[in-house]
Amino acid sequence: MNKLSTLAAVAALVLAACGEAPAPEATSTPAPVATEQADVTPAKSAIADGDYTVDVAGSEIVWVGRKVTGEHRGNISLASGNFRVTDGQMSGATFTMDMTSMTNTDLDAEYGGKLLGHLASDDFFSTATHPTATFQAATFVPTDNGFVAKGNLTIKGITKPQTVEVTLETIDNAVAMRGMMKVDRTAFDIKYGSGSFFSDLGDKAIDDNFELGFFIRATK
Repeated sequence: MNKLSTLAAVAALVLAACGEAPAPEATSTPAPVATEQADVTPAKSAIADGDYTVDVAGSEIVWVGRKVTGEHRGNISLASGNFRVTDGQMSGATFTMDMTSMTNTDLDAEYGGKLLGHLASDDFFSTATHPTATFQAATFVPTDNGFVAKGNLTIKGITKPQTVEVTLETIDNAVAMRGMMKVDRTAFDIKYGSGSFFSDLGDKAIDDNFELGFFIRATK
């Protein structure tokens, strides 16, 4: 093959290589097929209607009191309690706390005993003359997680309105109620160490509010 023929052949190959390449066979990813998603939201436990009696031994109330220099906590036993469920919702409740049963869980025996003696005195809960405190509720407003109970709290013979958020569920063939109640002690004539009534308390000031966290177990 002469030189011109060879150049012509090479040029033809180059042009072929630079030309438009054949389109590759079309491929496509199938569109995802919509499937019905399962509802992963846990179903609320159905609470059977009826009257329930509190299992005093299986229930717990924790108290927390705060002051400038820290806080103290302990337990209070329930003396009794009952509530009613109607159409799967709370429709009435009464709980009585044994104020003489208060314990302390953050101090040693000596200082814990001194604290409990002071809390039992007339400076605080006057347990000798007012051995129990009672919460009675008749209005219940449903929420996403449970309900808001509205009723009356009685401490030292003084009754004041009180509201508390509560959850309700079934556990081991019983009904469990959980919540936390914030109480303004000064509304019940417990003013000792309150900055709302006394000045110049310094680091001896005690918060007006204390908390009652509770887990209440009840059965029919």
